[in-house]
Amino acid sequence: MPATTGDLGLDYFRSLLPSIAIRYLDGDERHPHGAWATLRALARYCHTAGLDKFEFRELIEWSEFGASSLFGRGRLKTQCEMAWDKTLDDETEVADRDGIRVLVARLGERVAVHTWPGRTGSTDRVVALAIVARCHELGTYSPVLSSRWLAERVTLGHATVSRSLRRLAEDEFLVGKPKRTSEHNYQYRVNLNWAPAQGQTEASSLVPSTWLTLSLNTVSVGHDAFAPKSLGYRAGRIWVATQHPVSAQEIATEYRVSAKTARRDLQGLVDSGLAEKIRDGRVTRYRMLDASTEKLDEIAEFFGTTGWHSRQRETHDRQRDARAYHYQTGGQA
Repeated sequence: MPATTGDLGLDYFRSLLPSIAIRYLDGDERHPHGAWATLRALARYCHTAGLDKFEFRELIEWSEFGASSLFGRGRLKTQCEMAWDKTLDDETEVADRDGIRVLVARLGERVAVHTWPGRTGSTDRVVALAIVARCHELGTYSPVLSSRWLAERVTLGHATVSRSLRRLAEDEFLVGKPKRTSEHNYQYRVNLNWAPAQGQTEASSLVPSTWLTLSLNTVSVGHDAFAPKSLGYRAGRIWVATQHPVSAQEIATEYRVSAKTARRDLQGLVDSGLAEKIRDGRVTRYRMLDASTEKLDEIAEFFGTTGWHSRQRETHDRQRDARAYHYQTGGQA
């Protein structure tokens, strides 16, 4: 065995891979298209898990798959390098939805507990969680999305989501250049090996225990009661994501806003009957209250925002149709 990698190293590399990859390595299963397709699939899984070419080659050389006479020892090294290089040039995803979901869930946990820096941090986390939730739903790490679809999913503006996608690419949460699939859809690749930058790994005390709970909560604030001219998106996220009584300062720290802004959002929830104030010694805390859909409808009617989200979706649909027509006519209309 090579001196650079012991059994512990190989075991660690294997622990990063989905179950289908382990079955390929152990010779228990093979890609239906043969040995070369199996090697290509393993290269893709290793690349997705963050391994480099040399770690991939060692895994193959010291596996049951590599020990077989499929390629012969003399050709195995060359075949591994060819498979790896081909994988870097080809973004086709190997289908193993259950295995990919495991990796996506691990990524989602890191995204949820990470305190995203800056004033745009809460927006970036919401967009990242929406992407992760979609990946988990489809069993993919290269989802086809449009910024307008994401905007509707997270109830943010189209331009706001577009800027967030650029920041997520700069942070290497999204890797590679997005591949255009239609007039308004792009195929993104999520970095399953993403980790917060050093010094930015402090977990938020307000984040629920599982990433899935947070992602479902934070991307579904789509009621008209939380439209911009009503209680607002941030108040909606506070209402659905806060699991225990919190102070205005805790909300300010979590959402990267001033204490005054946090108190205004919380007071709006109190005035609307969605929260209540409680005293904790000398500190005022806010506890979120359950509310029916009818109650939220009444709030939207009070603020005059009933139907706001449906009108936004209609606007997005018209813009999509206009863009499609523009491309179909070659920009002549």
